[in-house]
Amino acid sequence: MIGAFPSPGALGADLALVPVVGPGGDDSGFFLAELRTHARENGLYACAANKSGIEVVTGAAVPSHGDSCVVSPSGEILAHRPGDAGPGIVQATVDLAVLADTRRRLPFYEQRRPDLVDHAFGRTQ
Repeated sequence: MIGAFPSPGALGADLALVPVVGPGGDDSGFFLAELRTHARENGLYACAANKSGIEVVTGAAVPSHGDSCVVSPSGEILAHRPGDAGPGIVQATVDLAVLADTRRRLPFYEQRRPDLVDHAFGRTQ
């Protein structure tokens, strides 16, 4: 699962696009670490676009730290634009051969056991 989204790997995705408004976690470091972890555990590229600045929502200030990045399926940050750099573009090459190799080396998604999770939470298939 990436944030509030269902596991993109379950949908056969090679790339997850993750739009973010708000802090995205405790701080920038937490946000980047979480995104790296989710990309690796799902075996896909993740591209996060995070709004920067402060927006007032229902009278409350909501800060967005603005970090945007592209993360490889192994969890490596391929491109990063820190929030303090202001608005801008992040780009990186998505190599499907690297994706296939990473999925072979790190088969986390293929080795999951949803039957155990479903059983633990009383869900039926």
